Amino acid sequence: MRHGVDTSPLLIEIWDVVAGSQYTLDTQNHVAHRCQYPLVRPTTSLGTSTTPNAPPHESQFENLGTQTIEGFAAEGHRTTQLYPVGAWGFNHQVTVRTESWHSADLRTSLVTIGTSPFVEFSMRLTHISRSEPDPALFRVPSDYTIVDEKGPFTISFGSH
Repeated sequence: MRHGVDTSPLLIEIWDVVAGSQYTLDTQNHVAHRCQYPLVRPTTSLGTSTTPNAPPHESQFENLGTQTIEGFAAEGHRTTQLYPVGAWGFNHQVTVRTESWHSADLRTSLVTIGTSPFVEFSMRLTHISRSEPDPALFRVPSDYTIVDEKGPFTISFGSH
């Protein structure tokens, strides 16, 4: 923190399911990285890896029951993936844990929490409204440069 101002990098994602586009906004450099995805996405089976190029591993699936989140019933699941010594070059077992609370009514996850040696993240839907969203929510700000990505990409953050 510099002079009481949080200088942590900030990434914003825009998912336009109608156009089949996902934008990752690099707020520091004003670049919008656009990825196209199929409008009908395949599902993965339980027990298979959802991490691209992941080494062989053991998966454990746990039902967490139901709870109400933002006024909607949600069913919780925890997936724990255990990677053996040597996976990704680590000299110890690697554990990747994801907890997700899914609303069947809304057909989306309301809360997702993930931890691994690589990243920790949490996402939560808030202020949920069933009304038609403002189309401006799916537009990239006009002062951003849009870059079409054809595969994995990296966003580098530096200090200003």
